[in-house]
Amino acid sequence: TTILIFLDMKFRSTFLKYSIPFPSSLAGCGTLFASMLLLDAVSDEKWGAGLYKALNPGAMLLAKWLPVFFVPSLVLLPLASGLGDAFEVRF
Repeated sequence: TTILIFLDMKFRSTFLKYSIPFPSSLAGCGTLFASMLLLDAVSDEKWGAGLYKALNPGAMLLAKWLPVFFVPSLVLLPLASGLGDAFEVRF
């Protein structure tokens, strides 16, 4: 977990330094995915499988609690005042 937080901080500072409008968490997800694919392709599947087994409990916990954080925002989205109608959004 500490390594992932450190990578997120590095991505965030790099993106701010070069004015890149991209979320650092998404860059971290892409890096994690690419590293798992690389480990799986280069090694005999034990490194990629080991990383998957290490990260799977946290991923399952997040998947379990994901609706708790997103559903209230999605329910209130139609009530947001800054969206405008279809004509305003089009232009």
